[in-house]
Amino acid sequence: MSQVEKILLPYFQNTNSFFVAFTDFKGNCQAVNELLIRCLNTENKEEAKHKFEEYFSPLLSPDNYIQLESGKKSLIEMPAEFITENEIRPTFWEITVCKSEEKYTYGLLWIGHLNKPMSTLHSDNSPQKESNRFFEDENYKLKALLDSSTDGSVLISPEFKILSYNRTAQKSAEKYYNTKLDVGKDFRQYILEDTKEEFYTDFKKALNLEQTVKEKELLIRSEKIWFQCSFHPAIGANGQVIGVSFNSTNIDKRKRAEEKIVENEKFLDSVLQAQHEMICRFLPDTTLTYVNNAYCSEMGYSKAELLGKKFLEFIPEELEVKILKNLKALNLKKPSQTMVHKSFDANGNPRWQEWTDTGLFDADGNLIEFQAVGRDITELIDSKRNLERFHSIFENSLHEIYLLHPEQLKITQANKAAAKNLKYSVDKLKNLSFYTVVNQPFKQKVKSEIQALLEGNKDKVSFESEHLRQSGSTYPIEIHLQKMCIDKELFLVAICVDLSERNSYIKSITEQNTALREIAWIQSHLVRAPLANILGLILLLKDEIGEDTKIQNLMLLLEKSSKELDSVIRKVADKTRMVELLDKEIDNR
Repeated sequence: MSQVEKILLPYFQNTNSFFVAFTDFKGNCQAVNELLIRCLNTENKEEAKHKFEEYFSPLLSPDNYIQLESGKKSLIEMPAEFITENEIRPTFWEITVCKSEEKYTYGLLWIGHLNKPMSTLHSDNSPQKESNRFFEDENYKLKALLDSSTDGSVLISPEFKILSYNRTAQKSAEKYYNTKLDVGKDFRQYILEDTKEEFYTDFKKALNLEQTVKEKELLIRSEKIWFQCSFHPAIGANGQVIGVSFNSTNIDKRKRAEEKIVENEKFLDSVLQAQHEMICRFLPDTTLTYVNNAYCSEMGYSKAELLGKKFLEFIPEELEVKILKNLKALNLKKPSQTMVHKSFDANGNPRWQEWTDTGLFDADGNLIEFQAVGRDITELIDSKRNLERFHSIFENSLHEIYLLHPEQLKITQANKAAAKNLKYSVDKLKNLSFYTVVNQPFKQKVKSEIQALLEGNKDKVSFESEHLRQSGSTYPIEIHLQKMCIDKELFLVAICVDLSERNSYIKSITEQNTALREIAWIQSHLVRAPLANILGLILLLKDEIGEDTKIQNLMLLLEKSSKELDSVIRKVADKTRMVELLDKEIDNR
């Protein structure tokens, strides 16, 4: 049984004096009573509804339906011929609008009867009295509905006289004005002074068939209270405006809750804006809907410039497909992810950022938005690259490099060159003291130099020492020590240069210089003495030769050659003295 049948037919189901049907405003039949079913020569209720639509619904013209639905007419009476049991009989129908709090009972109520003497129609069981009882009950239910409403409703005439009101309106008048509403009273005495002008304007609009709904904070007895006020035109049975239905609802709790929500949102936004991390929200197509101050600062744009933009505009083109693919992969089982990617700020500078994206889903599990928290890691990436460069230099250096802890000079890091020269593994070196690889005769010197470095004002020192291999062999080194702070902790960096080849070169040069000095000594002493004698003899012979021109020329040539030889011997002697000075400098090292 339909809702219409449950509500309406109990009033008319068992009557044998008139027919009852209910249709919508297009003539579609929704309910019929038993008497009408029998008279339509059927026992099937649905078939009876179809027959009613065929015989009776067309009796009303489209204009009739429109007039009834709009309220321009409240009742239409008309005669109709009714075929029953192969007999044509006259009938008379009353069609009226039926409406109650049940949403399914808004339509047309058809009450029909066979033409009978007028006295029959006025009996206690006449259709008219049945209809009157029905509508009296409908009015009672409508009144109950209005009184149960939390909205205060007052029907006001165009002259501001109270025509009707519900229970909530009466309670509000007693609470806020210490008075009661009465039909016929002038409603203007209940209008607050500072709202009268606006009230009259909205009241006038309602009289002109315009509805108005407003939310206002009213000052009543020194107390501010939020109300929702609405003005609706009230239409009478003749379709004319009979007044205004004024409705007010106390929405103070809701508004205070909304204000609290707004305050919480502002507080939350202030917290988000104060964060050092970048925070944003964006749609599945990457359109930004929220950004905090940190995001604006890092990207170099204002908030107005960012909102509505797609953040893909700041991403290298070759990364766009990968980023979109990763975002689309988020679901309820895996709602978040962390990505590191490059972006460009307002000046076109590349920035490295780390983002944690979280998907936001609706009740059906559809991805509707993302919230992301990011941080700029450009310095971290640069530091990592610098560290990789340093590590490459450290590991591939031809010289031994050690990172030493000042206490007991423990080796914390050593490079490949150190391990290769000392014949240790790198891991084994890390467990040793630096003194372990220093040859015994040089340990005290190394300790003294390190102590002086730690206690003095110098940042670095250099000195020569010897290293002791794992096999027991030694080799000369030049140690360059300097202080270094790593994460506010003091360390020593030792760069050790193997002097084996240099010393070998020096020894070879020294030996060559010794041989050169011996040659120079022979030339300057053993060779130069006879040369000096020859030069002296030449001078004596010049005086003895006399006028012989040929011999004089020979003597001149001999003298010239002797002096050239003497000059060469002198130059060799000068070079020898320079070599001696270099030897002394090397010895002093």
